[in-house]
Amino acid sequence: KPKPVKPKSRIVKEVDFKVQISSSSKKVKTASYNFKGLKGVERVRVGAHHKYYYGKTSDYNKVLELKKKAKAKGYTSAFIVAFKYGRKVSVRDVLAGK
Repeated sequence: KPKPVKPKSRIVKEVDFKVQISSSSKKVKTASYNFKGLKGVERVRVGAHHKYYYGKTSDYNKVLELKKKAKAKGYTSAFIVAFKYGRKVSVRDVLAGK
């Protein structure tokens, strides 16, 4: 049985990629039991809502794997977001080198 080939890293300097798994007006404790076993969930308040992010990496290929894991746990609408110097930026622009 061949070993699965790990994708090459695709590091984007000064950028943190995260997987947004949920957004809610309710504040939920970020313990793994509240997020189908996912560890390392972060809550950020944006206006009246709380956004819940899973994982944090500057490697785009790694965040793709995190998104796949979140979807497998039932977060079917999970998507990737990017932050540069703490500010949300377009994933497309970051990957295009903008």
